[in-house]
Amino acid sequence: MAEPLIFDADDTLWDEQRTLQAFEREIDAIVTRIAGPDVAFIARFLEAEERNIPHIGYGFASYTYSLAETLATFPDYPSLREEVLSAYRGLYDRLANEPPPLLPGVRETLEELRRRGHRMFVLTRGIPAEQKHKMELSGLEHVFEAVRIVQRKDVDAYRGLCRDHGLDRVKTTMIGNSLRSDVLPALHAGLAAVWIPADTPWQHDAASEPLPNGARRVARFSDLAALLATS
Repeated sequence: MAEPLIFDADDTLWDEQRTLQAFEREIDAIVTRIAGPDVAFIARFLEAEERNIPHIGYGFASYTYSLAETLATFPDYPSLREEVLSAYRGLYDRLANEPPPLLPGVRETLEELRRRGHRMFVLTRGIPAEQKHKMELSGLEHVFEAVRIVQRKDVDAYRGLCRDHGLDRVKTTMIGNSLRSDVLPALHAGLAAVWIPADTPWQHDAASEPLPNGARRVARFSDLAALLATS
């Protein structure tokens, strides 16, 4: 029988970082033009984001808080306000109304795995209403037996999903782009894991260690079906 599969969502099924980092470059250009080349907006924003995530969590509200906190440190912010708000409204409209940009091969690979009889789930982190909306916009919701949204993807989150759906952890595989929140906690929970490095890396999830024992790696999502066929 085909093994159960658990997938991460952001930056595994779709490339959310591409959208966010394009926005950050847009804000950086506005700030640099008005405040000068030494403001280092992106570096300061990433520092704020890393500092705030442990306290606020993941999701667009946390992202917005870090953005506002960083911009508030610039004395020239009043002169930036209208341009920044216009760019922010554009980002919000894209995230709220447009389907997330699926990574190449995601839809076809998921359908192939479904045809093979895999039970498939999503375990993702963030704000429940926000993540559910992205899943609905993606057109992938029908592929998955269940979507679970948590604030932190730790060992208990993986064990809880397996317990609630009657999955044998030893025969279940987690698939995601983050060693930090997808691969390592899944392995510690007793699952297998496949790492797919993100097309657009996020500093917060950057890999700082080699692929751990027990995990496998594929370069692209479209390589997943072939890998699992040899399991």
